[in-house]
Amino acid sequence: MKTILFVCSGNYCRSPLAEGLARLRLKQAGYDGRFVVRSAGTLPEYEGQPAAPLILEVLREVGAAGQFNPPHQITSDEIEQADLILGIAQQHLAWIGEHYPAAAARTCLLSDLIGERWDVIDPGVQELDPLRVCRNTIDRVISTGLPELIRRASEMSR
Repeated sequence: MKTILFVCSGNYCRSPLAEGLARLRLKQAGYDGRFVVRSAGTLPEYEGQPAAPLILEVLREVGAAGQFNPPHQITSDEIEQADLILGIAQQHLAWIGEHYPAAAARTCLLSDLIGERWDVIDPGVQELDPLRVCRNTIDRVISTGLPELIRRASEMSR
C-alpha cells in the first residue's frame, strides 16, 4: 500500500481537510484500500488537541467524514513512510526541505497536481463560510488532480 501525507502548519485545518477529501475521492474512484492517507503539521501548536469541530462539519457536508489522528507535528517516521508528501503551501515545502532534505524528491505542492503553483490560504477554524471555500478549493484540486495524485503516489519510491 502506498502512503500519501498532506502537510500544513498546525495539522488543524487544511491538511485534515485534504486528508478527508483525498480518502473520499480515492474511495469513489475505486481505490479504497490501495492508499493510506494521512496528515501532519510543521508546528506543534495544536499537538494532542481534538480535531476542530468545524473541520469535521464541513467534511461531513460532502460525505468525507472519517477517522483522523489528533493534530500533531510531523514525525520522522511519517516522512519515512510517505511515498508522496503534499505541502498545502510553499512554506511547508521549505520546512520539509530544511528538516528532511532526503524527502524532497517525494514532496510537491498540492496545486502541482493540477499543473499550477499556488498556496491554499489558511482560513482559520472559526467560521463555516471561509472553511467551505477552503474545502471546495482543496476538493477541486484533489478531484481534478486525482489521476496525477495516483500516478505520483504509485511511482514514487522511498
